[in-house]
Amino acid sequence: MTIRYSILFSAQTQGFHMSASQKDYLSYKNNLFSASRMGMREYFFENYLLSSLEKVNSSNASDVDFHVLVMCSTELPKPNKEFLVKMQEKYSEWLNVSYMKPEEVNYGKAMSSFLKCAYKESPVLCATARLDDDDVLFDDYVNVISDYLTVDNDKKVISFSSGFNLYVESDGFNVIGASEYEFSKIAIGLAYIKYYNDIDEVVEDNIYKCGNHVKIDKNYEVIDYNDKRSFVRINTELSDRMYRLDENERNNRLKIEYRKQKEKRVGLGRVRKNFDNLPI
Repeated sequence: MTIRYSILFSAQTQGFHMSASQKDYLSYKNNLFSASRMGMREYFFENYLLSSLEKVNSSNASDVDFHVLVMCSTELPKPNKEFLVKMQEKYSEWLNVSYMKPEEVNYGKAMSSFLKCAYKESPVLCATARLDDDDVLFDDYVNVISDYLTVDNDKKVISFSSGFNLYVESDGFNVIGASEYEFSKIAIGLAYIKYYNDIDEVVEDNIYKCGNHVKIDKNYEVIDYNDKRSFVRINTELSDRMYRLDENERNNRLKIEYRKQKEKRVGLGRVRKNFDNLPI
């Protein structure tokens, strides 16, 4: 599994974009690595995402290996790199970190390099997956994937389409509410099954070859798993989903988005029942 963690793109890279309040590349970089943003990212990364992945690992009753690769920028400030070192030491059984130069950002290549190091012999049957640094997965994630990890499912994608939205204020991390969320092609935990006759094939064929998750069913057969609420999707004023908005719009959008979910709102007790490790 790969996690994108505050990736800095070069101005010439396809993934580069600025928010409405950013006028040049320097302001984009300064905002990405600002103390307020990084403090928030670290809080959710440690207390939500890594906490959930530790439960995924400890709940793994299958014979499937579980590895997590955090992909981040070489430009990450020193205190934030030190934070990642601490997290890697704490979860050394399954957590790994790699750094990318802004002009060399390539998620698929990073995943391929890691898999080549992890698996020296062919053939290999595995599922490559993607996650963001503020997502949460349910305990049975690996166990469910292991049920589908067969040669017959080669080149199929597993989508975990049922979960919760959680609305959290970035100032103080106060949880204001939750709602049900369903989307059959959501990126959270999206996994691609591949049987590699030769481990060198991994360079060309992993989850990042599948392209835009919203259109993934155009080229791949999608297995839709919706038996359980499988994820929690964090929403804050500083979520990257609101990155393009100016500050005033972001401050108002969180509560507006929550109010819009009137028909799908659920009590926090419902979320706790499914995700008892979260600080809510």
